Amino acid sequence: MNMRDYQTINTYQEESLEYIRQTQHLKSFPHIKVLLDEFCKHLPHFGSVLDIACGSGRDSIYFLDRGYHCISVDITPAFVHHCAKIHQNVVQADIHN
Repeated sequence: MNMRDYQTINTYQEESLEYIRQTQHLKSFPHIKVLLDEFCKHLPHFGSVLDIACGSGRDSIYFLDRGYHCISVDITPAFVHHCAKIHQNVVQADIHN
């Protein structure tokens, strides 16, 4: 990772509580729900989803509530910790490595 990547991760870490507060509820993002609904039409019922850069876990919750097996991945420790409160399949990882 370069310095800019570390700065981005640190910013998300420092602002994580506010980011989670602003993004965790799908009802605040009706346009995203439309996209997720359309995406699910192409998935096998009760299939698996990998939520990369899961952030607040908003999309992971959507999939879990619909019976999908979901693995949530993020590099930011605060997001991983938050999502681990929601479900057990959470991984902290740098997807570039």
